Amino acid sequence: MRFAVLTAFVLFAFGAHATDGQWFEHRFGERRAYFGDWLAVCNNSGAGQCRLVQTTAADAPDSKFYRVALVLLMTNNTWIMEVSNRNLPAEDIRDLSFTIDGNDIDANKDTWKVGNNTTPNLADTVTVVNPELMDIIMAGMRDGLHMKVSYFPTGAGEGTFTVPLQGVTAGTAAIKAVYAERGS
Repeated sequence: MRFAVLTAFVLFAFGAHATDGQWFEHRFGERRAYFGDWLAVCNNSGAGQCRLVQTTAADAPDSKFYRVALVLLMTNNTWIMEVSNRNLPAEDIRDLSFTIDGNDIDANKDTWKVGNNTTPNLADTVTVVNPELMDIIMAGMRDGLHMKVSYFPTGAGEGTFTVPLQGVTAGTAAIKAVYAERGS
C-alpha cells in the first residue's frame, strides 16, 4: 500500500504535467504546448490558425487581467499582436507603447486597430497590425526578459501591465514549424 501511494505521488509530481515544448490535444479541440511563460494554441487540432498567448487569471471582478496574443496570419505569414486589458477603453486610446527591457517602442495610431483580428468591436482589445512595427516588437520580445505595455487614456483600465517574455522565441519557432509541416 505504501509503495502504491508513493508511486502515485511520484507520477503526479513528476509526470502528470505537460512538458515545456510538448504538444498535446486539449479538450477544446486545440493543439497546445507550453513554452516558458507562454502557451501556443492551434485551432482545429492543429489545422487552424495558431497563436502564442500570455495571460493572467481573472478570478475576482476587481482582479487585474491582461492578455497578449501573438497571432501568425496564415494568409501572408506575418505576426500581429492582440493586446487586451480589463476596461481598456479601446475606442478612446490615443497612445500605445511598449517598453522591452528599458527600450521604448511607440505605436502610432495608424499601426494598430480597435478589436482583434476577427472581431473589430471586441471590447478591451487593440491589435498591432503594422508589419514593420511588429518586426521591431518581435525582435525585442525574442531577446528580452519583460515587456511593459502602456496606453492612454486609461479609462477604468490600469493603463500599464508587464508581460514576461520567457518562451517567446521557442513558441514562435514552434508555431512556424507547425505551419511549415502543413505547407501553410
